Order: sequence, then structure tokens, then C-alpha cells
Amino acid sequence: MFDRSLIVHTGIAVASLVLAYSAWGDSDGTDDRRSSVSVVSGGYGGLTKAVWKESSTKADSTTVVSVTKNAEGGAEVAVEKTAADGTTKTSAFPGTERADELFESLSDLKAERSLGAVDEGADAKFGLGEDSSTSLKLMFGEKELELKVGAEAYGSGSYYLQVANADVYLVPSRTLSSLRHGATALLDRRAVGVKNEEIKRVRVSSGAKARELVHRYPGEAGKSFFADAAEPDRKLDSVSGWIRRALGIRVQELVDQTPGGDPAVTIQIFGTDEQLAELSIWASLDEQSALAKSSRFPKTLKVSPANVKRLLGDVDSVLEAAGDPG
Repeated sequence: MFDRSLIVHTGIAVASLVLAYSAWGDSDGTDDRRSSVSVVSGGYGGLTKAVWKESSTKADSTTVVSVTKNAEGGAEVAVEKTAADGTTKTSAFPGTERADELFESLSDLKAERSLGAVDEGADAKFGLGEDSSTSLKLMFGEKELELKVGAEAYGSGSYYLQVANADVYLVPSRTLSSLRHGATALLDRRAVGVKNEEIKRVRVSSGAKARELVHRYPGEAGKSFFADAAEPDRKLDSVSGWIRRALGIRVQELVDQTPGGDPAVTIQIFGTDEQLAELSIWASLDEQSALAKSSRFPKTLKVSPANVKRLLGDVDSVLEAAGDPG
């Protein structure tokens, strides 16, 4: 008797939950179209620029993220931050692979669901009222599409998006989340953006000393190494590690400051027929900052002083033409 009663009551409870969920889903009186819905209608052409604007009332600041495509087809990302005192700071970085993917997804922006047009005054419940502080502008040549970004839908991880005060859509958070809070995931902070398989040789110089090193098996992960040009089959373990650390330096910040004097070390990277990149590093100014210049960026780079100190401490052993301690 007890077991049967329990089963009956459980069935009733489950049925009630299903009915309640169905009622909630239709409570706004909109048509629930959960299949992929296109936000950008035909006739716009190819996307040329996307601009995300986000204001923080708490910090009284504004961040504008612009994503464009360069001549080679890769994404470029500019971040402009305006503080409460009106000062503006702008940084421009090459885009990461995520930036490339984002640009493509915004070119043909899809939503999980279309809510259609909402009643006047109802937009506030979606975070799309007059006090909405976030927007997304998509530019297709001379045509523009203005989108207002609203609140996150409860329990869904998606955001409400409104097209020019008209239709409202539910867009997956994965499409927009990388643009939020300064777009850190979109910025490629590598000082040298050359792929390992593209590097054929490297020239390291410091003062009057210089050394040519060849890259062996560049396209084979785990097997590639650097060797002296005079002994191309002799693997130089410590030199290979030093070069990888130097090429792996990341940019903390782009600054207008000009480094003083000559660089402590310069690394030139070559492909089969041409120079691919150049990185010059200056000795650390103090424990908080070190400067570098890269052919990848027009501005001076602020980099980790700890990494620079370690690199410069080992540069003499890298420049020794004979012998390698391993």
C-alpha cells in the first residue's frame, strides 16, 4: 500500500512540474522557436567590423572592443578603456583563434530562440530598458546593425539581444562572453607570433657577439631542436630551450615609452626565403617593468622583468660558438 501510494504521488508531482514548466515557457505569450534562428537577415553582405560597448556603473568606466579583419584575413582586436576621470587608454593586438571564430560567428549571428517584438515597457524585464549599458554594433561596409545587449536569461546561460528596438532574441553566451570585460580571451599577447613550423633559422645577437642557429625538424612536434649552423646535426638542448623561452615572451602592456640605449639582446627569426620577425629586449628597468620591441607591434612592449632577467642571465652561454653544456 505504501509503495503504491508513493508511486502515485510521485507521478502527480512530475506531471505538475512538466505543466508548470510549459506554462512558464509560454507565459510571455511568444512563439518558442528553439531551433537556430538567424539574427542578421540577408542583404547585409560581409562583416567588416564588430564593436562591443560596455559601461560599468560601479567603476564609472566604459570599455569599447573593436574586432576587424586584416589584409591577411586574420582578426585584429582594439580595446579602448575610458576611466572615470575621462582618460582613455587604447591597445591594439592581433586576434587569437577565438577572435577569428568570433568574427565568423558574428558574420552570420545565430540565436537559440526568437521572442519576436515585445510589448512597450516589457523590454525592461529582459534588461533592455533605457538603462541598458551594453551594445553591439555590426558593420557590413556602409550598412550597420545596432543590437542592444540585455540581461542573462535565468538558468540558461544565454543573453537577450534586441535589434534596433524591435525583435528580441536569446543568444548563446558562448557567442558574446569573450567580448565582455575587456575581451582578454581575444588578445594574442605573444610578442612573436610565428609558428614553430615556419622557423628555419634564428640569429641571436648581443653587442658585438652573434650566433646563427638552424631549426631542425621544425614541423615535427617533440622532435625539433636548434643547432649551430656549422654543426646542424648536433642538438643543443639548453640553446633550444632558451630560444623557445625568448619566443614565448608575452606582452603585458603596450606603452609609448622609448627604450634607452641599445638592446641587451636581439633575436631575428627567418623562414625559408625571408625574415619573419624580430624581437629586441632591453635589460629590466626595475622589478616591475622590462621593455622590448617586436616587429609584430608598432608600440613598445612591456614584458615580465623576471623572464627578461632569466633570459639575459643565460645569453652569454647561448652565444658561445663552441660547446653546449646541455
